Amino acid sequence: MRRTLTAVASGALLALGLSAPTPAQAASCPISVAQYGYDVNAAKQALAAVTSTCRTIVFPAGTYSFQGRFIIDRPSVRVLGRSGAVIQPKAGAGWSGGGMVHVTANGVTVSGLTLSHSLDKGIEVYDATGFTVSGNTVHHSTSTGIHVLRSSGTVSGNRVYRSRSNGVDLHGALDTVVEGNRVYLNGAPRLPGGLPGGNEGNGILVYASQRVRVLSNTVWNNSQGQPGSRDGIRLADNGAVDGELPTRYVTVSGNTIYDNQASGTQNYAIRIGTPYADRSTINYITVKNNTGWGNLRAGVFVSRMVPGATYVSSGNSLKGR
Repeated sequence: MRRTLTAVASGALLALGLSAPTPAQAASCPISVAQYGYDVNAAKQALAAVTSTCRTIVFPAGTYSFQGRFIIDRPSVRVLGRSGAVIQPKAGAGWSGGGMVHVTANGVTVSGLTLSHSLDKGIEVYDATGFTVSGNTVHHSTSTGIHVLRSSGTVSGNRVYRSRSNGVDLHGALDTVVEGNRVYLNGAPRLPGGLPGGNEGNGILVYASQRVRVLSNTVWNNSQGQPGSRDGIRLADNGAVDGELPTRYVTVSGNTIYDNQASGTQNYAIRIGTPYADRSTINYITVKNNTGWGNLRAGVFVSRMVPGATYVSSGNSLKGR
């Protein structure tokens, strides 16, 4: 009878896309990546060892050299980094079109990792709901530091710097909170040949997204490669062309946005508006209790919203140079 019940349980797990735990796995939870090695294949093996009773994998202290992207495609998995765990590209590696850590399943948590010098985005969440990206350090990404594409969840408590493009970038996000992050020194000169990255450099960009809250972040000294052209926090869209969402129902509150360099680079503290004069779709925006100083242009710049748009601004103290 016991053998029959075990077979039934294993079959149920397989139907859910989960492997049945081996005795060794059952005795070791969370699942350590280091037991398999220090590359992306080790991370994939740890992910494959996830079971219904153990859904947490851990990167212990060490340097993990990835020859490709780590795609997290199993739902409700927690990926945790311990102090001293660093993920970086392996020498000679090459990839584009996604994050070095790339989330495609619902309910995933990525926390405590340090990602260095990604060959594209640092962390990307792609078509997923209920995600949490928290407490990570992402630096020197060739493109965006943290990218949220058509997803909903939370980006909180991360440190993002020296990305060639935007620090934190929401594109098509819904019901997403960006809170308590430190975002600085992002943006770099345009790369030759139209390669990705380097063409922006906002601290936080909310693009074609709805029901987003940008709360209590500290954003400074961005737009490094294109002084005066990018901003601390930017809200924009493309006028709902090609199926994109209009940017609506966004709250920007309690953020600190400044530029304290001898030669400033960050343009407006907060900028709102589509760059397309004939495509006004931005609406229902609240900007309150933000503080800033030293930006090339002070205050909140608003242009090209929907005619008669609902826009609330209160309690802001934003000064220029």
